[in-house]
Amino acid sequence: MIWVYESTLSGEIDYQKQHQSGLDLVQFHFGYLPTIIKSAKGKPKFENEHLFFSVSHSECKIVVAISLSEVGIDVQKIKTISPRIMERKFHSNENASINDDEDFTLIWCAKESYGKYKGDGILYNSQEDDFSSLLTSEKAFINECNFTTIKQGEYVYCLCAAKEDEIVWVEMDEDELIKKVRK
Repeated sequence: MIWVYESTLSGEIDYQKQHQSGLDLVQFHFGYLPTIIKSAKGKPKFENEHLFFSVSHSECKIVVAISLSEVGIDVQKIKTISPRIMERKFHSNENASINDDEDFTLIWCAKESYGKYKGDGILYNSQEDDFSSLLTSEKAFINECNFTTIKQGEYVYCLCAAKEDEIVWVEMDEDELIKKVRK
């Protein structure tokens, strides 16, 4: 099972508020905040839990995935196509398949989730991998990973997981989240 917790922030949003909200979502899952350390590549992981997690934020959206196997998640507000990013980061098949800003954002989101899954983050050489099949299907098996994409309003989410599993999606109001974890 993969648990995905999502929250929408209000008011003034900065990195500190995004970071704290991500930790709040993790704490909500466990009922306490486990010790988080970094792998040799710098990927956050739980020190003593036998679970994996990934966190992402884009403007007011915060999302956390927690799983029994390796996982990466990303959320992106739909962005204007960037020819520079496409040239430097996208596979030629992806470049040929992108028709609009939503397509561009979905491919970027898939690359980000895969980089987080691998633990490479932004160092991941994403131009080698072709995620264009996600433009025609919400689910795909690419590079030995299961990808699931979700489009909600002006945001795109992509989950990359080691195995196909049931996804439990929990949306939490910011005020409700704060009440439950910051007593």
